[in-house]
Amino acid sequence: MLTTHFLDEADLLCDRIAIMSAGKLACVGSPLFLKNRYGTGYTLTLARSSSNDGGGADSILQTVRKHLPGAKVTSDVGAELHVMLPTGGSSKFATLFKGTCWGFRSQ
Repeated sequence: MLTTHFLDEADLLCDRIAIMSAGKLACVGSPLFLKNRYGTGYTLTLARSSSNDGGGADSILQTVRKHLPGAKVTSDVGAELHVMLPTGGSSKFATLFKGTCWGFRSQ
């Protein structure tokens, strides 16, 4: 038995996870079961530079929504943009990243 406040840690180390709330057992299941039942999706985090042309949140979201219509911005602070990608769209992630020019530079 392992106790932790970090679900990522439990996901890596455990076959079954029990979640407690207010001192009572709220849910038990495999990590996959819990993600499918209660997960909200994936988060795409982008760091924009000030010289990045077309790097506005609206244009980025429009590009992402061409592949994943359910995507939505969850945070747009400074140069960092967080976009929530729907769990059901994971099969389209490869085409999103292959077919999109994100302005990546090799270092």
